[in-house]
Amino acid sequence: MKIRHRLLLLLVLLIAVSAIAIDLLAGLLVDRTVSERVVARLRAESALLAAEIESAWPAGDGRGDAWADTAASRLGVRVTLIAADGSVLGDSQVPVRELAALENHLAFPEVAAAAVEGSGLALRHGTGIDRDVEYLATRVGPGSAPLGFVRLAVPADELRAASRVPNLLLTAFTVVVLALLAMAAYRSVVRFSRPIEKLGKAARDVAAGNYQLIIERDANDEIGDLAASVDRMRRALVERMGRTESESRLMASIFGGLREGILAVDRERGLLLMNEALRANFGIARGLPPGTPMIQVIWDRAIVESFEKALSTGTDVSRRLTRPEGRSFEMTVVPFSDAAGRFAGAIGLFFEVTRLDVLERIRKDFVADISHELRTPLASVRASLETIMTLVDGPADPEAPRGKADEVERFLGILIKNTARMEAILNDLTDLSLIETGAIALSPGPLDVATSVREAAAAIAPRAAARKVAVESRVPAGLVLLADRRRFDQILTNLLDNAVKFNKPGGSVVIEARREGGEIVLTVDDNGPGIPTEALDRVFNRLYRVDRARSQDVPGTGLGLAIVKHLVRLHGGEIRAENRPAGGSRFVLELPGGAS
Repeated sequence: MKIRHRLLLLLVLLIAVSAIAIDLLAGLLVDRTVSERVVARLRAESALLAAEIESAWPAGDGRGDAWADTAASRLGVRVTLIAADGSVLGDSQVPVRELAALENHLAFPEVAAAAVEGSGLALRHGTGIDRDVEYLATRVGPGSAPLGFVRLAVPADELRAASRVPNLLLTAFTVVVLALLAMAAYRSVVRFSRPIEKLGKAARDVAAGNYQLIIERDANDEIGDLAASVDRMRRALVERMGRTESESRLMASIFGGLREGILAVDRERGLLLMNEALRANFGIARGLPPGTPMIQVIWDRAIVESFEKALSTGTDVSRRLTRPEGRSFEMTVVPFSDAAGRFAGAIGLFFEVTRLDVLERIRKDFVADISHELRTPLASVRASLETIMTLVDGPADPEAPRGKADEVERFLGILIKNTARMEAILNDLTDLSLIETGAIALSPGPLDVATSVREAAAAIAPRAAARKVAVESRVPAGLVLLADRRRFDQILTNLLDNAVKFNKPGGSVVIEARREGGEIVLTVDDNGPGIPTEALDRVFNRLYRVDRARSQDVPGTGLGLAIVKHLVRLHGGEIRAENRPAGGSRFVLELPGGAS
């Protein structure tokens, strides 16, 4: 934002705040004055009515109500005639037949004040109407033996309406004055800011490379002094440009485009230079002057020792560094010489290899996991094949002719089972690889969540029945989600299959879904043994099993939850695992709402 706009905004804000404050204060004064005048009029009229009615105080035969109606028509306000005991003798807005049903008025604040002081004023919520009303009651008769009270009532909004026109005129006048002051402020600000903007443009031209620009001094004030200072700075900059051009080219050739960290120190272990990558990787502050001791810049002992060795021996030093936050670097420290060939210091290059370490660790874990998963079925296949060969080649038992065939059939079943397991592992690995590499394209469309959950529950019903696990859907009808039908069914089937497999016999699985803001939140609860806290994040890793000892008892590839996680993220959602307070585990799936 330009300085003229800032100054104008500040002045306009000050003027506006002042004008609004004056307008509000004047409005309050107008409202108060009008209100006081209306109340004074009510007091005078009430006193006149009290004097008029005192000489002919009505009995309770309806004359009081007729008198109240007549007085109200003359004054244009509500008139109530109240007996000394608080009963209502007449009211201009209440039929005479309903007067007896009105509550006793003696306890009303305006009547109570009038009984003591002769007159009482009160602002309160009107009886029988949803409005605030200003009540003024006047005593009729002497204070020692009052005949009753005359009360006038005016709605508060009518009082406020009386001051509306003066307030509107005052506001209009304030707006006009504000506009005129804003125009005057704009002209003053433009006149004041023009030399500053001119100086700013000259400074930008110099920064853009126009070093021959002459900055003139237009005034003998602070702004003129600033213009002279900027011109002196321009001339000094031009003089230094020639001396630093060669050094700048050298520095640009070294640092330009490098993502690796660079640190150079002299023979005295003083800082020569470092690039932004090093500052970012090691959390080093900017603005350190040349010559700052390296020990004040770098706190890593391995780095300091490597530079000490390179500076002491004059040999290259290579070393692997691991930072506390888990990042890894390959460091190489090389001594260098100055233009005269004298040993001048050492420069260190820092190559980050964190990602390579992570990939290597993932590769090792994956090889170990896949080896564990395939070793058991392969051993079963080999043992079954050897047994079948023995049964086929060995002599038949004449006393048990069917025994050999039964054994062959049993081991063939083992072969088929383990072959299917290996095939499932390879299929899931292929599917997971396609998802991770982005080779799978989604075809999103509106899906009824309740229908998808019902179909997924039907698909795993045989496995649930075999383990005597009850599957219950509590998804409300009409909940629509925008997702790929096939992949969403795959997500639900894997989650439900996992909940059934790792449940206890006779357990239950409950599926719920709801809309929260712009998201669909789906939960799958089971009452199985739950998941150890330290494993809640790892259950989505490939081939991860919470209990390796149970991996042979529970069928599966160990890739289902990994596939679920990647499919959910492919839909733009998130999934997490948590333990239920009542026991068992819960998987919470959050997907963008899409349709509603």
